Amino acid sequence: MKKFFLIMLLIAVFVFVFVFFTLDKTAEDYMALAEKSMKNSKPIDAIRYYELSGNLWQKNAKYNEYIKSINEIGVVYYTLTKYDKAIEYFKKALIIAKKHDNKGEIITGLNNIGAIYYSLGQYNRAIKNFRKNLKLAEEQGDKTEISIGLNNIGMVYDAWGKYDKAIKNYKKTLAIAKEDGHKNNITASLNNIGRIYDSWSQYSKAIKNFKKALIISKAQGNEGNVAVYLSNIGRSYASLGLYDEALEYYNKALILDKKLGRRGKVATRLSDIGNQYYSLKQYDKAIINHKKALNIAIELGEKREIATRLSNIGKVYYALGQYNMAMDNYNKALAIDKKIGRKAGIALRLNNIGVLYYTLKDYKKAESNFNKAILIIEQIRLTAKGPARLDYLSSQIKSYQYLISTYIKNNKPNLAFNTIELSSSKYLIEQMGEKLNTKNLRFKGIKNYQKKIEDNHAIINYSNLNWTEFSQIIVEKNNIYAVEVDKSNFISKINKKYKKIISNMTDGLRGVRVKNKKALNLEDIKVIDSSSFDKIINYYRILIAKPNLSTREARIANEISKELYLLLFSKIEKQLKGKENLTILPDGILSFLPFESLIMPDGRYLIEKYHIKYTQALAVSDIIEKRNYNKKRKSLLAFGGAIYDEISYNSDMIKSDKQLKKFQKNTLLVMNRGQSFRNAYFEIGITNWENLPGTIVEVKSIINIVKDSELSIGKDVDEYILKELSKKGDLKKYKVLHFATHGLVVPEMPELSAIVLSQFKEEQNNEDGYLTMKEIVKLDINADFINLSGCDTGLGKIYGGEGVVGLTQSFLIAGANGLSVSLWQVADKSTGKFMTEVYRLVNEKGYNYDKAITMTKRMFISDNESYNFSNKKTRGFRSNMKNGLPKIDFKNPFYWAPFVYYGK
Repeated sequence: MKKFFLIMLLIAVFVFVFVFFTLDKTAEDYMALAEKSMKNSKPIDAIRYYELSGNLWQKNAKYNEYIKSINEIGVVYYTLTKYDKAIEYFKKALIIAKKHDNKGEIITGLNNIGAIYYSLGQYNRAIKNFRKNLKLAEEQGDKTEISIGLNNIGMVYDAWGKYDKAIKNYKKTLAIAKEDGHKNNITASLNNIGRIYDSWSQYSKAIKNFKKALIISKAQGNEGNVAVYLSNIGRSYASLGLYDEALEYYNKALILDKKLGRRGKVATRLSDIGNQYYSLKQYDKAIINHKKALNIAIELGEKREIATRLSNIGKVYYALGQYNMAMDNYNKALAIDKKIGRKAGIALRLNNIGVLYYTLKDYKKAESNFNKAILIIEQIRLTAKGPARLDYLSSQIKSYQYLISTYIKNNKPNLAFNTIELSSSKYLIEQMGEKLNTKNLRFKGIKNYQKKIEDNHAIINYSNLNWTEFSQIIVEKNNIYAVEVDKSNFISKINKKYKKIISNMTDGLRGVRVKNKKALNLEDIKVIDSSSFDKIINYYRILIAKPNLSTREARIANEISKELYLLLFSKIEKQLKGKENLTILPDGILSFLPFESLIMPDGRYLIEKYHIKYTQALAVSDIIEKRNYNKKRKSLLAFGGAIYDEISYNSDMIKSDKQLKKFQKNTLLVMNRGQSFRNAYFEIGITNWENLPGTIVEVKSIINIVKDSELSIGKDVDEYILKELSKKGDLKKYKVLHFATHGLVVPEMPELSAIVLSQFKEEQNNEDGYLTMKEIVKLDINADFINLSGCDTGLGKIYGGEGVVGLTQSFLIAGANGLSVSLWQVADKSTGKFMTEVYRLVNEKGYNYDKAITMTKRMFISDNESYNFSNKKTRGFRSNMKNGLPKIDFKNPFYWAPFVYYGK
């Protein structure tokens, strides 16, 4: 017995000694076993091994290693989506790290805790931890951790819908990554920046960043990242409506994710592919992919993904007409998004529910949901900076359009009008407000505005022009009337006779195309292909923009004009009884239509009955009224007779969309560097400008009429001189600025739209002679009226919600209270006659400029006299009459209809 106890004692001592001398090795072994278990998808075994290693590290007072073991347990629970257990271990590790002043593990702990709160949708708590982490990293001077901290903060703002703050952090992260040469961080940052641009609907910028990340990851052989970037590129292509390209990228990503065994990513790819099949109306394939994706999301417990999958399934059921199933899925998705506080998701679900109620004709519930969605959209829109706001609003415009229609159906025309104002020209209004140094820009409602309307005045607002039934609201002093007008019969009637000739004349037409962005996950039940309507309007513009029409062309123009009048005015004729003055707020392609030229049933032009002026939004008019300019200003400064020397370049002309995209990219770089645009203009087909001798006669005639006026002609019509006048404050000393020069509008790239001043073979003072939109905005102007009597100065690029972006907006921002702009290439000498008459009426009759323009148009229409002009030239690049024009009849709309008035 004694021998037995002795043996047991020796064994115990041996075990003690063995354990004591092999403590570190055993703990490391447990760590290795834990890591192996995770690789073999055995997380429970991993937790047990991490606990064993942690106990051994603690017993040996190896606290740094002990903290790591505890953190690893938290990570395993995180992967199992057991967030309560994960945060328990992360907090435990953080307490020990603080106790032992281990800065590195404190940073890790704060990051881990922040990640848990982020996954739970508790963004306030998440960002609090990430900010603490960033502060510590900055104190330590640890660039890697600083980069991680900035990125994590960016991710929270991203999920929060605060995209402006998100991209700011992502760009800082990218800068650090480039400085350190850390490829993975570079690609991650590029990807995150791309996602923000995608959220703002700036898809070309998004794709550019994603492709940069893709190239780097392919070179690294990082298949996981390659799959992510392929998918993101696919998503941006899908947003552009390029579904075949999107499917190609999604399928490539799916193959890689299956190979890597990434279940969550596989679900995302399946969902993306489902969305493309939905867009292609292959609903059976769509729902199969979405349900597979949902099952994986549920299995993984990913709440945000579950919400997205449910919403996508709801879309398919909606398309199939199974509305109860659609509503059930939408509501489930909404509940999850609300729980985690995902703003963009909430807005999307509310919108889809609103559309469903709209379809079911439950307009009361539709109205409620659209209002809630728009409230969130407005919050997100403000996170975008500069032009990105245009793209974002354009992508979300359907929510506003549905609400407008819903209000009209609910017999709430005032609220319909206010919704149009809420979505109209917001970027223009904000820029005008910044110039005034005021943020009080909110439209106070149409009922309040009605107090300003005179008895003989009516405001007509057109909206939802890309719908089958567009909205029309007429506002009088004591009444608001709204109606939806079906334009399908109009389109059918015109196309039945003239579809072929219209297509031949308008296909490929540049200058008046609508920028038509497609928003993801927004239903299109009311939206039609508006190209037919746009083509008819464009063809009508082509006809009336010709000085001479054949007999057939004249007949077609008259017919379209009469039909347009019936479409746009027949349902509101009763409301217009007794009215003399009209303010028109056009939408979409109607922004390029001179309403004055429409022929009424009695055979007269509309301008013969009504005085007409235009505005982008009544909020714009409100801002103009707040401007108080010095009454002692000089009367007028006129620019004319600019010198256009022949200039040649060595650039290749643009011949494809691919070249156009490259051109846009390069031109933006040139713009940001403040370099000359001359080469850029040549690439889009602008080789030289003809001198306009008639403009010298025009401006000299004007200054003979207008007292206290000044003249700038020839070489003095110089960009540098004009900018210097502005810098010195001299430009704002004039009530009127008159530009009798060439005008240039580039719809594909509005930034290039410009007033063309004198062009010299050698650039003067580093100025290229093109006064662009960006440069116009910076001018210091206090003008009651600006007259742009050049060609096409009223054109531009149409953005959904914002309207036409072009020279008109730029001068309004710069300080103009009213403008006369042209809708096509105008004749040199006849324009001089028109403008001279306008100024004569202002000075002799005391008319306002808008009224003088109307009276001049009426005089042209009633004047039977013909004028023989020789050496006719037009103001605009494209015009070049080889044989001249032997006879001019001023009744022809070509001579008086292009000049439209915007403003006060």
